[in-house]
Amino acid sequence: MLVPSMVDLFFVAVLCWAFALGTYGWHGLLMDGDVGTHIRIGDYIVANHAVPTHDMLSYSKPGEEWYAFEWLTEVLFSLLHGFAGLKGVVLFSGVVITAAYAVLLMHALWRGSNFVVAMALVLMAVNGSSIHFHARPHIFTLLFVTIALWMIAADRRQNSRTIWLLVPLSVVWTNLHGGFLILFALLGLLVIGCALESLIWGATASRGKSDVIRYTLLGAACAAASLINPYGIKLHQFLGSYLGSDAIRNGVQEFQSPSFRGESMIDFMILLFLGVAITASLLKKQRLTEVLWLWFLAYNALVSVRHAPLFMIAAVPILAVEITGWWTAWVATQSKHSLARTVDAITSQFQCRVAQVSIWSPLVIVALAMSQSSNWPKDFLNEGFPVKIVQAHGDEIAAGRVYTSDKWAGYLIYKNYPRQKVFFDDRHHYFGDAIIKDYLKLASGGREWRQLLPRYNFNLVLCEAASPLASLLRLQSTWQTVEDDGKIALFRLIQQ
Repeated sequence: MLVPSMVDLFFVAVLCWAFALGTYGWHGLLMDGDVGTHIRIGDYIVANHAVPTHDMLSYSKPGEEWYAFEWLTEVLFSLLHGFAGLKGVVLFSGVVITAAYAVLLMHALWRGSNFVVAMALVLMAVNGSSIHFHARPHIFTLLFVTIALWMIAADRRQNSRTIWLLVPLSVVWTNLHGGFLILFALLGLLVIGCALESLIWGATASRGKSDVIRYTLLGAACAAASLINPYGIKLHQFLGSYLGSDAIRNGVQEFQSPSFRGESMIDFMILLFLGVAITASLLKKQRLTEVLWLWFLAYNALVSVRHAPLFMIAAVPILAVEITGWWTAWVATQSKHSLARTVDAITSQFQCRVAQVSIWSPLVIVALAMSQSSNWPKDFLNEGFPVKIVQAHGDEIAAGRVYTSDKWAGYLIYKNYPRQKVFFDDRHHYFGDAIIKDYLKLASGGREWRQLLPRYNFNLVLCEAASPLASLLRLQSTWQTVEDDGKIALFRLIQQ
């Protein structure tokens, strides 16, 4: 416990590289305005000792039925924020994200993969997922999917009662983030895979029909456990309609297909190609379930970039074992004094204690928590949010009917809570398709913008200075430029 393992070194390195020393440092976790909304919803729950059932943050749909379906994360964020400010929120989020990929590395090593191979693939997954590294409830889905897949793999190797811990995990997961639905998809594919494996390969398949019954019961138990939430079955109905909304899929960037132009998406693309390439090898080994998982998650990742991390989490341990097998088989054909044999001998030395953990990771977390570095965020970054304008005109903005982006609306809620009411924020599905479309028309300066501004009685507009709407408002005598720093502009209606 006193000697740091390779997993400890990985954990500390990723925590520092991705968050403490990244381009934006810890502020990178606050690049989504939704963070502020979650903190303030948590403040409401803590203050009222109740989960809200009706909206209290908007003026476009005030008081209508609404589900705070990530309430437990919001309470955690509220308590952390109250105790340590934004520092507490970002440190906790960074630790959860890093822990997810440390567990992923341990899973790959547990399967018997070469340490260097596993490390390389996991680092690619970290980089490929980095666009989703924000202090939001989805961080728990990253962690719980990683844990669940390892538990299932261990149970398929040797049945154990441990697998039933997925049932209480489902209760916690359901109240932390709506991504708990992915567990049911994975378990459903597991049941189908076990049934097909038994049907195709008969007696040679792993436990066959008994696994079908076992995992069907497990899935039913997890589904029943997910009903333990403040809204019961209504939560599942809401999430179903949310995922099926055309306006969400067409209007929200993270629900759209990935763009393979950045470095992180190139890593995802490589893992995607490798995952598809090993299909034949997996089928030869009668591992149909893993093929179903990879193809299902690959499809979802190509349709919606927000699912890319889930594919990589599922694919990395499987890929690590397959590549290790290819490497070992190739090295065996080389001479004893070849470079390949030398490299293999060196990398084999890293296998000792690689999957263990020591006290060093917790000690680093404690040291970071106690540090008073100026790198810790006191507010959101001015580069991504209207920090200075809100500081200068906070009272007017809080009292007005402001049109702004969903991202900045979350920041306004955070800064001006509980006074601030917004037109549209990151709770996209709550507002409905009609408001989403009107919001997008205004953002793009569509031809109906003149009719939309009075329809919602806007008296303030806070937008990017170079946006189409800003250019149009500068030409209107009824709108006054309050402030314009070249990047962000605030406009005030001066004539009704």
